[in-house]
Amino acid sequence: MRERNWSRLPFYDPKGVLVALNKLSDEVAAWDLPYNVASLRTNGLRRYREGRQCALFCYGVGQRLGIDVRYAESEEQDIDFVVRFERDGFLNFVPLQLKELVPEQVSNSASLQVEIDKLEKYVDSSDLVVAFHLNRNFELVPEQLDFSRVRLRQLWFVGYTGRSTDWLLLGDMLSAEAKPSFFRYPES
Repeated sequence: MRERNWSRLPFYDPKGVLVALNKLSDEVAAWDLPYNVASLRTNGLRRYREGRQCALFCYGVGQRLGIDVRYAESEEQDIDFVVRFERDGFLNFVPLQLKELVPEQVSNSASLQVEIDKLEKYVDSSDLVVAFHLNRNFELVPEQLDFSRVRLRQLWFVGYTGRSTDWLLLGDMLSAEAKPSFFRYPES
């Protein structure tokens, strides 16, 4: 039943969204906007910030797996987006919850482990995937993180590497095969 409802949602191409947002960000940079507006940190702009973060995650997964990954907004409890991809002739839908390790300007004391520990609340979420947008410059050492209380289908990290247009995709953190991959922000 859920998948039938999800199939009716409007799905977005993450590459197209990211290319359009990149052009828009060049224009916004020319305006002298307050940080919270320019960085989409207001309540009214949250949807766009999270849409960009979802597009980055979906684009990175698509690049890593060599498949077309699309996403749609969702209003279900504990689900921000629905991810859609085709594999072996079957259309697959995955519920996605986005989280963020916020920039230092928002909270200097934010901790990735504290944010991971908050995932403990998802006790009946065997189909839920969580993607963390790592939105700050720090050294990520996965071996120092504790995932023992996380009960999800998958947990991923995505973040800017600080090198040109390179982005990191790391996951699935809940499997023994968690590995990093890198992708470039699409330009056209």
